[in-house]
Amino acid sequence: MDLKQFCGRRNGRQIALSTCDPEVHEKSCDREYDLFVPASVCQNMDTNQTYIGGLLPTVFAVHCQFCHANDMYHWETVATKYNFVLVVPHGYDDTFNGQQCCGHAVEKDIDDVAFFQDVIDDINDEFDFVSKDIVYGYGHKNGGFMVARAANLFRAIAPVAGYHVDLPKLHKPVGLFLHHSENDKSARITGCCASSLEESEDPKIDTQQCSGGVENLLDTCTSAHEFVQHFGKHVNHCDRGEPEMIFEDEKRQITCFQHSNCKANTTMCIHANGGDFKPVKDRFPMTMEVADFFARDACFLSKGSSWVTDDRNPECVCKDENSTAVYCLNEYHVGFFDNLNLGPVEDLPIYISLPVFLVTVLLMVFGICRMRRKNAEEEKYKDFFKVSTVEMSEMGDDEDEDGDGTPSKFRRPLSGMI
Repeated sequence: MDLKQFCGRRNGRQIALSTCDPEVHEKSCDREYDLFVPASVCQNMDTNQTYIGGLLPTVFAVHCQFCHANDMYHWETVATKYNFVLVVPHGYDDTFNGQQCCGHAVEKDIDDVAFFQDVIDDINDEFDFVSKDIVYGYGHKNGGFMVARAANLFRAIAPVAGYHVDLPKLHKPVGLFLHHSENDKSARITGCCASSLEESEDPKIDTQQCSGGVENLLDTCTSAHEFVQHFGKHVNHCDRGEPEMIFEDEKRQITCFQHSNCKANTTMCIHANGGDFKPVKDRFPMTMEVADFFARDACFLSKGSSWVTDDRNPECVCKDENSTAVYCLNEYHVGFFDNLNLGPVEDLPIYISLPVFLVTVLLMVFGICRMRRKNAEEEKYKDFFKVSTVEMSEMGDDEDEDGDGTPSKFRRPLSGMI
């Protein structure tokens, strides 16, 4: 795979699924996904293998039923800002088998969990700057069902307007950042089942409008609140009890709740008037919050670094200059991220162009000069504080030149104090 065709732009890639019988599933054995790699990777390397920045998080952006990969193109901007490797899978006839939703993928029993696993394996076989342990899933509608069903593949998921009721047996905690609208009529916040349709007072709601098809009409309704409660209890082992409200935006009419003492963050945001968030790039108002949720989790892996946002440029800053952490910056911003599997910064193999090297040297020289100047100023201030704490009895009367009670040797011009 030629990395440069994916650097700074999204391009498609076809793979043959490892667990697929072409005689049974026909065309579904050859699947496609779009890949986008931040341009920063290509600026620091000439080969596919070793990137001086280390490991970058991989984010799946999964589209809704009868939507297309192009509906997720706004995530390219997000990936550039946060240095994510972006994966946009193509649905089978524009659908994914979320088991309870939706369309042809469910009817044909397409194994989309295996498809996602093969995509993860594919990019990890090709590139050293990604890891199977740092993969996140964002999905809209049918895509929300899908990332919830495939939760085992991710460190954290953000389902939007869709969730998978029957969770697979998860062998690890998985971060959850669920979003649902109170007025979503196609995947209602109260759950989607046959009994709820019979009780509905809205004649416009029928079986065909329930999350994309009748296949997900369960005997028992599971509301979005109950799903999060179940996820928090059985997957992330949160404390029992009601979640705490942590965020309220009256203008956007969004309220977020979080469970406490969980093994992984478990948060749900309720949108009063989001509907089904279509088109998602325009109607879903918390894309950047989702990206921040994933980035903070990746930053947590950096073991002791702090998360800061300065001038809209989010950074995971290493506490130690020689940190060997995932997804963090050292104070000199050399490279972008340190690799968990590599040694200190001075032991990293150098794959860096001459212009970048010269700029780095200049920045380091500037930093050293600035540090020396700062130290000199600090010494000046130390002298001032030593003098200013002298006992008044030690002052000579003859040193008060203008009679204002302040000896002249203790005066400093204002410019010296700034």
